Amino acid sequence: MRLFSRGSSSSKENNKGGSNRALLYLNVYDLTPINSYLYWFGLGIFHSGIEGTLHFIL
Repeated sequence: MRLFSRGSSSSKENNKGGSNRALLYLNVYDLTPINSYLYWFGLGIFHSGIEGTLHFIL
């Protein structure tokens, strides 16, 4: 799993020197064991979701 972080430079001006950080997680789930066979055809059955949190640093 990878962690993607994004900081905004314009938020520093709005928060008087503070900054905001958004932490995003991309979750991908393999739903069926048949995906090991479908892989060779470039196919698969997956479920994905994005989870995010916003942190304020003052």
